[in-house]
Amino acid sequence: MIQLINLFKLWLVVSVLLSLLSGCYNSNTEVERKKTANVADQENRDITIALVKTSSNPNLFIEGATLAIEEINGNQNVSTDSSSTIVYDEEGQPKRIIAKDLNQNAGVLAGRKIIPLVYDDQGESEEGIYIAQKISSNLDVIAVVGHRFSSVAIPVSLLYEKNGLVFISTGSTHPLLTAHGNGYVFRNMPTGEQISEALAE
Repeated sequence: MIQLINLFKLWLVVSVLLSLLSGCYNSNTEVERKKTANVADQENRDITIALVKTSSNPNLFIEGATLAIEEINGNQNVSTDSSSTIVYDEEGQPKRIIAKDLNQNAGVLAGRKIIPLVYDDQGESEEGIYIAQKISSNLDVIAVVGHRFSSVAIPVSLLYEKNGLVFISTGSTHPLLTAHGNGYVFRNMPTGEQISEALAE
């Protein structure tokens, strides 16, 4: 019974957020987003993504994303002579392995770069919504990665979906994140229910 009450409360909160957001989202039309996709698809254009960290729950998300972007973009440490290269730090310890030749140091995108825009939602819904509105109004941005907490990821996912932005949460486990049949919202881990079922088994 308590679980049903909690589920109803969550449904009520999401319903209220939906009605509030319906009046404040930046309704980029499908035509505008298609133009953005076309720009991102041009071989001479860089690709802009938004990274949203949650400083109230410190982790290495931005460092990891930066490392991945460096490897995708390519750098002088990449060897074109072998299938992989070990990069060493100042003490001579192995730091990371870079796969393949990355298109002769031009990165896997053949010279195009991923340009990250970094934001901090501080684990707060209001700040997350403010950031999501800002990101959604920037037609250069084609994807968003971040918003660790479900309490932030769920309301912002509605904005990103309505504005045609690909969104991947870095930590949300609540089933509601992907329960609306969205075409642009994804998760990178099982839901809390799936985790509970696996543990029970």
